[in-house]
Amino acid sequence: MDELPLDDLRVIYAISFPRPANYSSQRISELKAMGIRSVLNCGRSILWTPFGGLRVLGKGHAGVVILSRNGGKLIAIKARRIDSKRKSLRDEAFYQALAANSGVAPRVIDFSDNFVISEAIRGPLFLDLIKERALTAQHLLASVESLATLDRINILHKEISRPLKNIIFSDSKALILDYESVKRGCGNLSKFASWLLNFLRIDDVKVKDRIFKVLKEYRRACLERVNDVEDVLKNIILMQLE
Repeated sequence: MDELPLDDLRVIYAISFPRPANYSSQRISELKAMGIRSVLNCGRSILWTPFGGLRVLGKGHAGVVILSRNGGKLIAIKARRIDSKRKSLRDEAFYQALAANSGVAPRVIDFSDNFVISEAIRGPLFLDLIKERALTAQHLLASVESLATLDRINILHKEISRPLKNIIFSDSKALILDYESVKRGCGNLSKFASWLLNFLRIDDVKVKDRIFKVLKEYRRACLERVNDVEDVLKNIILMQLE
């Protein structure tokens, strides 16, 4: 796991992707002010640069996520893309911190307009478990519990209907990632239920009717029905997988 200084050309390209020429000095100074001196060439994805490949934790429409160290502990640095439609990552950091306070997101360590620094979670993603055929009922139950918690604290994650890269597991806990597309609201369990029904291949008419009935009430009065939907989804998971 190579450790690279911030002035490494691959790192410069990553933290000011995709136009490093005009922004690199500012961003390097910003990271140094936050106590970051280097990054790790480590991650599941490769960001190809004109200077070679750099392994990163992920790359999306809004940012590039890089692994680093802070006081000996692994941290994740999300760098806002230069071409992102979002002018700041502060709202994302705010919502992630709220979720982390309830135990369902990685802890936020520091943030600015251009960076969110949080604890790095080294457990498997939903996608990893599915690929390895290692996804169990306990993983699904933990996911339902965490999404119910997001509902209760009034944070709606718009991407959770595609959970494969948005849920990561640490021990027995499911942590929700990527608070780029969130807003105040309730409805995470409904989004996850759509994916879950397809994944479990539920075709029993009575079971589906039961789910649709409770989801209908949940959409009408979400906060009042979170417990009902959580219980129904957990029971279905246990019936299908235990």
